[in-house]
Amino acid sequence: MSRRRELLERRKRRVEDLLEGELDAGVREALRRVHQDERGARKPATVTLRNAFVHAPSAGGQPPSSRLLLPRGIALRFYLLTVFEAQCRKGPGASAAVSRPLTHGQGAVSWVDMIAVDAEGRRRTKEYRTALDNRIRQMKGALTTLEQNGLVDVHRVASTRQYAGFDVMRESGRGDLPTPNTYTVPKANEGALHIPSEFWLSGWIHVLQPSEIATWLMFRHLAYMYFSHHARDGVYIYGDDRETKYGIKRDAYEAHAILTDLGLLERLDGITVNDKTITIRVRDKYEPHHFRVTDAGLDAPAVPRILAILDERLAREGRRSA
Repeated sequence: MSRRRELLERRKRRVEDLLEGELDAGVREALRRVHQDERGARKPATVTLRNAFVHAPSAGGQPPSSRLLLPRGIALRFYLLTVFEAQCRKGPGASAAVSRPLTHGQGAVSWVDMIAVDAEGRRRTKEYRTALDNRIRQMKGALTTLEQNGLVDVHRVASTRQYAGFDVMRESGRGDLPTPNTYTVPKANEGALHIPSEFWLSGWIHVLQPSEIATWLMFRHLAYMYFSHHARDGVYIYGDDRETKYGIKRDAYEAHAILTDLGLLERLDGITVNDKTITIRVRDKYEPHHFRVTDAGLDAPAVPRILAILDERLAREGRRSA
């Protein structure tokens, strides 16, 4: 079996795990309840993310999102969940102190209710763990990673192993001063990335890998920065800028291929059709491919969509090896 096929089959198993015990459906219901908000029903159509999270202010810096591109763990997803949760409760400029329980919400949605992780963590250990145990373990691991990167402050009780809660920091981190730079909902002139709430509500937050999320956020930021060019010809980025400004290396950038298959990006290869007008663009041989961000794919439930794409890729691998 080829290495590529092995990775595809492993990923398919992990996505299928989310259907076990209707975990995917349960998490999406929890996120829907958070979106409606038990106390106010803000129902934001989009969630705003400050560009400092994905784009380094100076060359050579590393934005927080790229520091969370870990092979295992859910730190990037968890931080994006905290941003979603805050903006479902509060409006622009408001402080969004966390009061939601980590686990066992007694009828209210807890943080662990919003997490969908597969059974891989249970398969890697001899110690028996329930699905809930696994989600709690992953959540605490994510909080530890986020704290190490200055994106949350964890409240501990009695010992370092007991977590009572946490405070969320701004997208750029807590800062170097004794007083932390705690999270507030971005005002209209602060945000750069406007992410449709369907990214959370349809379950994309828990099926995309960290490299895929980071690459998708990078293209959303490029679309924001170069709005007219994005609408006309799409956007592109050279390798040096990709690494120095977004912290995304080549292997992570290859995520654009599955994002295109999933309908979250559109690759423009020189011929664009708009309003019965055909535009042929000649690309310099050293110029990267152009992409346009498309949000229509976010409306579909993520799990069946990604399973269909994985099946298509597995079929291609089978034909290639035949």
